[in-house]
Amino acid sequence: MIKALQKKNITYISFTIICLALLSGCDEQSSSDDVNLSIALQDKGITWLSSETYGSGEWIQTTLKYDDLIFDGTKTTHNKYSRSTTGDFQPEPQSTKNFVLTSSGWLQSNNQLIVSKINGGASIALTDSAEPLITYTLLAFGLPEDLTNKKIHEHLNSSNKGTGWANEIIENTLFNMGSNAYQVSLQTKTDRYTMWDLNCEEEFGCNQIWMQPANGGFFGEEVSRLSDISTETATNATGLGNLKAAFLTWEEDQTKPLLAVELVVDGTANFYITQLKAINDDEVTFPASATKNVSNTWQEKEVFGKTLYLIEVPEPLATDFGFNEDSRHIVLFEHDGKVRRGKYELAGHTESFWVYNNSAKSDILANLKPIYNRGGDNGNWPK
Repeated sequence: MIKALQKKNITYISFTIICLALLSGCDEQSSSDDVNLSIALQDKGITWLSSETYGSGEWIQTTLKYDDLIFDGTKTTHNKYSRSTTGDFQPEPQSTKNFVLTSSGWLQSNNQLIVSKINGGASIALTDSAEPLITYTLLAFGLPEDLTNKKIHEHLNSSNKGTGWANEIIENTLFNMGSNAYQVSLQTKTDRYTMWDLNCEEEFGCNQIWMQPANGGFFGEEVSRLSDISTETATNATGLGNLKAAFLTWEEDQTKPLLAVELVVDGTANFYITQLKAINDDEVTFPASATKNVSNTWQEKEVFGKTLYLIEVPEPLATDFGFNEDSRHIVLFEHDGKVRRGKYELAGHTESFWVYNNSAKSDILANLKPIYNRGGDNGNWPK
């Protein structure tokens, strides 16, 4: 019996390593005895945590969020919740500003998922609610973590760093029996393009693109055609007036550096740090400078009949200008008479996070600090 168990464990470990390396092809082999994620999904659902942070310095406000995904064997329910100013969690309203590129054009999307197939205990096939052609694989790896009697704060601090949840948990509270966590990867199986649509007539900047047209002017202009952005040859500009490039950042305070990208038709993307004005000895000067920083490549694609320009802001330049791993993948396209921007995920993009069964979720929500006890030192508005 001992030898049999050892053999099973060796086989399981080897299989897990292969799954981690490939993140595919493991659908039918892993059983629910090893990773019973599908059982939790079809029982009372699984939950993952996130947050949004606003403000800076001591004036920071963090909004806690979570997603519930439930599948009863035929129907999927995917709900999103946000913590209100009174401390309770409210369903997030249907967004009118999130759009995904589909075979029917740009359609509103709340980034909700639909279960299309239970591949096995460790693997679940998902589709985008707005476009069935956009597919994902949710893959659990390793055994589920038994959270029984573990400190909630300590677990969230190690597994959900940066989400703000750990700071909101009452100290020394514990998970109850039956609470499990699963480490998962969500792999995009097909390309996905999204945009955040604001009212460009009323809000300057929004999702439209402004460019420097290499005509000697220093204030840029709106772009209506993608072909207006690209250039046959690199300008090798040393001054802003000679640069032909699209701005990827914008600041009302024009003394701050901006990031622009020059798209050469040979596929080269030259990234420039530009600055219209500067302050020296408390006086505003007019340098109108452009400094080439780094180069990589860009590509043009046709997707669902739309022409797209795909740009990846390289690290560490992305960090310097406030892009994260998600937002630094930028797509440009024509829409409603203007060139606009969004973000993209190509097939193979993988995001890792933790999900929880219903018991663990209930323990987390039941042990949040009352909202009136929160102060400026734990990431909320000072009281």
